[in-house]
Amino acid sequence: MNDAPSWVRIEPFEWGELEDTPIGIRYARFRAMVYVMEQNFRDPDVLDLRGGETDRYDPFSHHFLAFAEDSTNLIGCARTIHNPLGLLPAERYFPEAIHAAELDVRRCAEVSRFISRGPSMRSRRSVSLLLIRSLLLTAMQDDLDQVLFIVEESFTKWLGALSIPFVRLADFRQIPEEAGELAPIVVDVAECDRELTRRHPVYAEAVSQGTTRLEMALSTIET
Repeated sequence: MNDAPSWVRIEPFEWGELEDTPIGIRYARFRAMVYVMEQNFRDPDVLDLRGGETDRYDPFSHHFLAFAEDSTNLIGCARTIHNPLGLLPAERYFPEAIHAAELDVRRCAEVSRFISRGPSMRSRRSVSLLLIRSLLLTAMQDDLDQVLFIVEESFTKWLGALSIPFVRLADFRQIPEEAGELAPIVVDVAECDRELTRRHPVYAEAVSQGTTRLEMALSTIET
């Protein structure tokens, strides 16, 4: 039986639009299912009374949710952290690497909680590309030059498979708070947008829509 969705939609949100709402509760539970229960990056003790995963960075982030078919079928998410009240996570965990790279963190956002699910590898790839387009466009609208990630090695391979140009700023090392071996990477926003537009028809179609809210038929994203 083919249970592939007929279309995928990316919706951008601010935390005030999500907190204590039905969609926000589903989003937090989706993060908990993948980030905590499956990947074990955080201890289950962090889950809230509804079984969701949130943290102190959520109010200072743009959030991007990927839906298939309708707003109840959440298949992906990401957020970009803009933290005016303190350090970005990458600065906390890898201060020497950030300093050595001479990054102006005031012109950076940090991507985290990046999850992409789908019935096939192609749809997972396409959902990833649509999420990336939405968050890169948001970064451009915020006049930001670069986005940071803290990633495990397997995720760098996934970004490489998507043809995302990035620079690793330090070696992988154990981060106890995140329960894994992680490293910081940086992506140039304009360069990445150009490269993905050139390489991926689904991304180029998303660029043509000219908005952070994206909607695309499966027949388009599966090609």
